[in-house]
Amino acid sequence: MRKVLSNGMEIRICKMVSQESVTLLLKLHRGIADEVKGKRGITHLVEHLCFRKFRGMAQSDFYYKIEKIGGNLRGMTCRDCVLFEITVLKKHIWEAVDIIRGLFDENFWTYDDIRCEKQVVLRQLEKTGNWYHKQMMYDFFCRDFVGEPLIGKKHTILRITKDEIINHKRILFSAKGAELILVGDVSDSEIKEIENIFCDIPSFADREIKDITPARFTSRDKQDLHYYEDDVEGKALCISFDINKKQVKPRVAEMLCNALGKGLLSPLSMRLREKMGIIDEIDSGCEFYDFGGIMYFLFEASGDSATKLFCTVSDVFTEQKEKLDVRAFECAKAAFTDRALSLEKTSRDFAYVMAFDDHMSTFDEYIDRNNMVTYKDVSNAAKQILKIENATVNFYNK
Repeated sequence: MRKVLSNGMEIRICKMVSQESVTLLLKLHRGIADEVKGKRGITHLVEHLCFRKFRGMAQSDFYYKIEKIGGNLRGMTCRDCVLFEITVLKKHIWEAVDIIRGLFDENFWTYDDIRCEKQVVLRQLEKTGNWYHKQMMYDFFCRDFVGEPLIGKKHTILRITKDEIINHKRILFSAKGAELILVGDVSDSEIKEIENIFCDIPSFADREIKDITPARFTSRDKQDLHYYEDDVEGKALCISFDINKKQVKPRVAEMLCNALGKGLLSPLSMRLREKMGIIDEIDSGCEFYDFGGIMYFLFEASGDSATKLFCTVSDVFTEQKEKLDVRAFECAKAAFTDRALSLEKTSRDFAYVMAFDDHMSTFDEYIDRNNMVTYKDVSNAAKQILKIENATVNFYNK
């Protein structure tokens, strides 16, 4: 079910009558894109602050409100959206609805609240994390402000003011651009009541939605390989490819990514790990945005094997572009069909599937769509994606 309320907020429902749990997932579109230069990290900070005070309620009381019903409120800041999710037993649905609805209300943050949460974010900044993944994303966005780490930097976090935070929260939580995803055993009358609860949220009709498409993304029509080498601590090889959603559907691209590097039988794993023994694991995946996406493969390299690693990976991509490994495809498809049946056991997991697929409405549809993907589809995707004009190569070497 998909409904748009009078204030512009969208509600999507997947009824799972066999579920004992209910998941409410709030998706706020384009938070990062609404940031201005010099304020990187304000969206992530607002997401954090939503856990510090709730309608003026003290943090400990808010946490008690969530956990006494067996819930666990989660927040996530992505590059083009912010997510809040809570899963509870069906009998606690109205408490969960009240929590998600309350996120839109005035928080009454004090200067002390903001100071304390800034310190939490600064502690997160001290963690190194996957440094080469962050650099790869920065390069994908053409070394633009949009591609900087979502969390921001110390000097930008410290100078963000209370007024700026409150105004950014107001824009972020506008009904227009907000989407509520509801998964579980819910009745028509409950859905109607939920619509009534959310229909009075203000909508800022003049809210500008900024385009975060990398400039280079739409102009790659010739050989345009971008290669970067940075003097940083450690060694890593990152190879990424643009995904044009007009040419390749996201689920086909994800299946190709799995076939190339995710499974035990994938060509990259068999060649680099099992045959040559020069890597332990491959970090690979796809990330999608409104404009398209990126498929990436990250490898940590030792000093002597870095050149050999790059040459071998290039050879594997060339081979698979010409003729995709049939058995690797079959294993990848099984992961998206047979193994995907585990999603049916939890409303939470399927809510996230819906959040990142605007056209998904039922679990059966998810399985059917994946079952419809053929070897020819994924082979054609390899020919479209694994082209040199789509590639960015990052080699980090101390």
